[in-house]
Amino acid sequence: SAAAGREGLGADETLNAAADEAEAAAVTAAERAGWMRPGQRLPEMSTGMRSPELMSMLHF
Repeated sequence: SAAAGREGLGADETLNAAADEAEAAAVTAAERAGWMRPGQRLPEMSTGMRSPELMSMLHF
């Protein structure tokens, strides 16, 4: 998620902010579609990178 893994983020703050906004919008859409329960934690890799599970869910 946006708060996790800040150390691993890229140097371009504009792109980081855009990625955070896109992730938040995707989570909202997943909740509205019933794919996730509101407040459910997102799966993450230990590096804080977005997980393959979440990415596959959003890009099928």
